[in-house]
Amino acid sequence: MRDTEETLYGMLERVALKHPDDMAIIMHGRKISFGEFLRMVHGIAGMLPEGVKSCGIIMTHSAEMVAAIFAVLERGAMYVPAESGFPKGRIHEMMSSSAVDVIITEPEYADLAEGFPQVYVQQGEIPYIEKDTYARERVLGAGLPAYVLYTSGTTGHPKGVMVSNGNVCNYVRAFANEFRPGPGDVMLQHSVCSFDIMTEEIFASLLNGAALAIPTYEEQQDIRATMRFVQETGCTIISGFPYLLEEINLYGFLPSSVRLLISGGDVLRASYVKDLVHNVAVYNTYGPSETTVCASYYNCSSGSPLEDGTYPIGRPVLGVQIQLLSPDGTPVPAGEKGEICISGNGVSLGYINADGSSFQTMPDGSRMYHSGDMGCMLPDGNLAFLGRKDKQVMIYGKRVEPEEVEGRLCQCSNVRKAVCLAHTDPEGLAYLTAYIVPQEGSICLEALKEELSHYLTPYMIPEFFIQMPDIPVTPNGKPDVSRLPVPCKEARWRPKDKDTEAESASAAQDLEEKEGADVTVQLLQAAAEDLTELMEWRMEVLRDVFWMSPQDPRLPSLREENRKYYEETIPQGAHIACWAVLDGKKTGCGGLCLQKEMPSPDNRTGVNGYIMNVYVRKEYRGHGIGHAILSWLISKARENGAGKIYLETTREGRPLYTSLGFEDMWEMMKLEK
Repeated sequence: MRDTEETLYGMLERVALKHPDDMAIIMHGRKISFGEFLRMVHGIAGMLPEGVKSCGIIMTHSAEMVAAIFAVLERGAMYVPAESGFPKGRIHEMMSSSAVDVIITEPEYADLAEGFPQVYVQQGEIPYIEKDTYARERVLGAGLPAYVLYTSGTTGHPKGVMVSNGNVCNYVRAFANEFRPGPGDVMLQHSVCSFDIMTEEIFASLLNGAALAIPTYEEQQDIRATMRFVQETGCTIISGFPYLLEEINLYGFLPSSVRLLISGGDVLRASYVKDLVHNVAVYNTYGPSETTVCASYYNCSSGSPLEDGTYPIGRPVLGVQIQLLSPDGTPVPAGEKGEICISGNGVSLGYINADGSSFQTMPDGSRMYHSGDMGCMLPDGNLAFLGRKDKQVMIYGKRVEPEEVEGRLCQCSNVRKAVCLAHTDPEGLAYLTAYIVPQEGSICLEALKEELSHYLTPYMIPEFFIQMPDIPVTPNGKPDVSRLPVPCKEARWRPKDKDTEAESASAAQDLEEKEGADVTVQLLQAAAEDLTELMEWRMEVLRDVFWMSPQDPRLPSLREENRKYYEETIPQGAHIACWAVLDGKKTGCGGLCLQKEMPSPDNRTGVNGYIMNVYVRKEYRGHGIGHAILSWLISKARENGAGKIYLETTREGRPLYTSLGFEDMWEMMKLEK
């Protein structure tokens, strides 16, 4: 066995032996010390087969999942993480590409790991195993792979980035150099396992002696619940996509325990954190997976945004060098645009299943990664990010290659040709459009999306689909994208002028009877045939809003629970559901739950109305449908004597709710009668 000084497991062992009684993992009802956590790691490591080199991991986020990661590393193997909500076909591509010897999982996810040897790890059932029973077989070293993360690839298949122990150890030190985490700090574990942010959450916390706090899946999906968890567990550090920070900023409450907010994975706009930068340290970070989590940091709280409203990406982290190069490979002058090229201890081992031409071996033997990102050096020595030089885009903070989506489209039933392009909305956010030429007849969009969902995560499925008689081509035979129609997409719902809004609100009180209305909202009666269709809409809401895959194992039980709810409440009149109909088509839905409480001075009737399940299909958004649904539900709440009306809000829906008079509260938005 070689020296463990530069391995992730070696760093964990040193921390655990130095601070055995300090908290390592915090969950609801569970607190696990470093000493206990190390024993969990040994137990899982002993369950793995002899000679293991690569392990898949498909588990619920928990102490056991984190212990499984370190158990794989303790055996000198690499781990390949996949979320249980990923399409089964994509999981199999990832695991096959990485040639995993075994998949560590739980019985409920056995189907996702079908065809691979499996080791089941369940909470409270990890055996106690002495390390020496398997330690003699392992070979450890900084150069050994630690994990493979899959990103979108141009070949039509996911592309695996292989990162070494030494790469991550360097990042742990770089994180410590900048942010000084240690005993007493608590990092929130909010990201999914397939992105670099979770790498930062796990290793930068635990290996520096800080604790890791793991909320439930449901708490991760709701900013109110997330912030309650942060407050209850005393989290001091939160790392996430810019949209998480924007949600925190809009929510208006950040627990006093939080000292540091880190944004990564996409462009950070000043508007996202305008109230946060004055109250807590906010950092913008940059770095492709190929260079291990982050290559640069920028302190937004002590700096300022650029003229375009975005923050710089800062300076290189410890052990990393960044150059801006011209197309011929020479450095560009300060202030001029160049490709961001990264070298140093963070440059990964490369791709496990793709062309590695982006990695260059330098004359001194070091390696440089050509990121494909463009940047320029600012007068103060910080870097500014200027976008991509290729077609790669970020959708909801996740890297997407339109060519991978296009490759999948071309493999779908009844698709003869397909082109996938990325467009940009007025706020600079990317969205995908698919142009489809069918084999025969017309494309069934629902069937096409269902087929794509087996291989693509929800954010990779195009927002718009356009059926074409053929794809126009240039003289050299390539698709002529200049002749393809571009669907207009409004960045967010924008209220009209006040006079028009007042007229719309008044007219919406009886829209179902108004002749000539653009949007017709109808009350759904509690007939059995309507209940079945309502259930289908509810499942669509869950898939679209919560990004749930059609294969998500939770869907059957959620469907049954929702069915029982509707069956019990709709006949009683306690739940009023409605459709939105535009040009004869059902385009959206909404629900109102009426509840009684004791009368009070501000609600003499004691009736509360809770608006929920407001949803408009993507292709019909921007027509005022959501406004009509909400106005109709508000009128029904008032007809039933509701003294107060509440609703749960999202970042996207907040402008609409505000325009209708709702005000922010601790947990929800409230509309006074």
